[in-house]
This record gives sequence, C-alpha cells and structure tokens, in this order.
Amino acid sequence: PIPEFLAVPSHVDWEGNIYLCPLTPNQDNLRIICNVLDSKYQGSSPRPVDRYWSVGQSAISRWDLDGRWYRGKVLVVNFDGCIVQFVDYGTVEECQMEDMRKDLFMTEVPVQCFPIQLDNIQPVGDKWEQSVLDFLHSTVVDQTLEVVITSPMVTGECGTKIYCGKLTTRAGLDIGQLLVRNGYARAKHEN
Repeated sequence: PIPEFLAVPSHVDWEGNIYLCPLTPNQDNLRIICNVLDSKYQGSSPRPVDRYWSVGQSAISRWDLDGRWYRGKVLVVNFDGCIVQFVDYGTVEECQMEDMRKDLFMTEVPVQCFPIQLDNIQPVGDKWEQSVLDFLHSTVVDQTLEVVITSPMVTGECGTKIYCGKLTTRAGLDIGQLLVRNGYARAKHEN
C-alpha cells in the first residue's frame, strides 16, 4: 500500500492486528465481489465434493450473520464445518460445510484487506486481553481512519504479511496513544 491513505478497519484479531480495507478503490471492489458471489451462490446447494476440505484451501463461504457469500481460506477442518478466514475482511468464523463451496469466482481480484500492527505499542502483559481487544474493535471497526505506514511489511506467525503503522481518527485522535493513555497498552520502549 501507499504510505498514507484512508481505510476502514474490518476486524481486530487476538494478536492485536487490525485488518484494514483502503477506501479507494477497495470499498467498490468489495461491493462488486459480494454482489457477484451472492448472485452465484444464493440458493445453491452443496455438491458432494463440497463436504471435503483441507487446511489452506480457498473457499466461498456464507457468513451466518448476514447470509451473504464471501471469499475465504480454510484454517481448521472439523467434523461438520471449518474455521474460515474471510480473506477480504480478516474475520475468522466457523462455517458449516453446507455453507461452503469449492467453485471459486473472483479469483482474479486481489485480497482487499491487510493487517497492520499499531506502531510502537504492545500489550500491558504478555498478550492482549480480550477486554482491550473488544475496546479496540468497538473504537476502530467500520470507522474511516487515516493510516500512515511507518515500517515495511514483516512476516508474522503463520506467514501473514503485516505492516506497522499509525491510525488516526478523522478528528486527529491517535489510536495507539489512546490505548497507552488509558492503560490498555504500553509503549514498546517502556520496561
């Protein structure tokens, strides 16, 4: 991505990574992807081959909360479903196998979001507490934020490419500073 841009966060994961979807042109792309997948899969029935999955496999999966179809990647295979990451949003959900399809569409369109870690902050303890992640989620998800990439991409756990950066509300509030000032995080240079 370019070093400074506007984006809408879609998800905060357990490691405190914030998944961003840049406003232009990604929001339009997301609408198009979703409309194409809905028109293809709405009312469809799974084929026998749609019952057998492996970790890392691409899928089209229906999200239970809104009933719409999205591009995904299988993270875990269970007896009657899979844990799927919706790649264009970063969200991870359990999907029933009857709500998953192997026929892939829109594969020529790149993934529309990427994770970022807030620059120069870390959890107060060894890991992020759920209450802090919930606060971060409620503060940033679905809000338009100004993004400044401060360091190049690094490879995180599971091979995920992650940038470090600064997120600021349109009113000028730095999200990292907000977390530190309220005791939800600490600066990396603190001991």
